[in-house]
Amino acid sequence: MNTRMGSLTLAVSGVVLLALACGVHKARIDDLTVGPVELLTVDGRPAQRAQSRFVTMVPMALVDPGPHTFRVRTRPAQLGAPAETLLVQGTVLAGKRYRFEYRAGTLELVRTRDGE
Repeated sequence: MNTRMGSLTLAVSGVVLLALACGVHKARIDDLTVGPVELLTVDGRPAQRAQSRFVTMVPMALVDPGPHTFRVRTRPAQLGAPAETLLVQGTVLAGKRYRFEYRAGTLELVRTRDGE
């Protein structure tokens, strides 16, 4: 009986540690591959990127839940047009996915459909 309880405790601890390591408690902002925007900083600090064993630049930033100010660089739609740096304010929820999107001519942080 004692061995069974020890095995269960070990299994539960492993699942909890795995969830923490995967960044479940953070929001994810997809950039660099989808959309015209690259996330540069979050509240004045460099964006924390998701890590991968095989990919050196993961197109996903991990952000703590709550309100933030994001500094982003827009990618010009036309070749040779200058890039622009903007500040975007938004609030993110833990475990949700977001991306930057132009709406009515304004750049906004929006939750993606698969992030709902």
